[in-house]
Amino acid sequence: MVGNNPVEGLTPDAEGYYTVVLAVPGVPSVSGRIYDPKQVFEHYRARQAQGPLYVEFGNPDVAGVSTEEMYYRTTTVKEDRICGVISEGYTTDKRIVGKFKPTGPKADLVHALLSNPEAELHFGMRSLVWNDRFPYVSVQNLITFDLVAPAPKEVP
Repeated sequence: MVGNNPVEGLTPDAEGYYTVVLAVPGVPSVSGRIYDPKQVFEHYRARQAQGPLYVEFGNPDVAGVSTEEMYYRTTTVKEDRICGVISEGYTTDKRIVGKFKPTGPKADLVHALLSNPEAELHFGMRSLVWNDRFPYVSVQNLITFDLVAPAPKEVP
């Protein structure tokens, strides 16, 4: 369940926020999971009520770690990987939309993407889920959204 946003046509508001699609629940994710839109929307609204969501650049690396380490890494946003913040947002009948502002140690990577009219910003939802009836999963806790777009080749 990825929110795809072609850079061409994205313009910031007066405060530097871009209105972006964060997710489209009900559509299979890259891993083949299908999230219930109503449930995801409820978790998103609850998470938004707690304050801004900090966005990490890339997915958390949990390969080869223990269950405890995977849980900790999944539920923790690493400050040195922050590339932006999501402030207010809303849901439509099919999408989660938010206001995203590049900020933090990895903001330069976002600015590089934004300067490339052929690039896209791809957001992936980070959450704790139950795989009770794969491919259908139940969200237990929405943590944040990660910017999972590959960086342009000229950006390290």
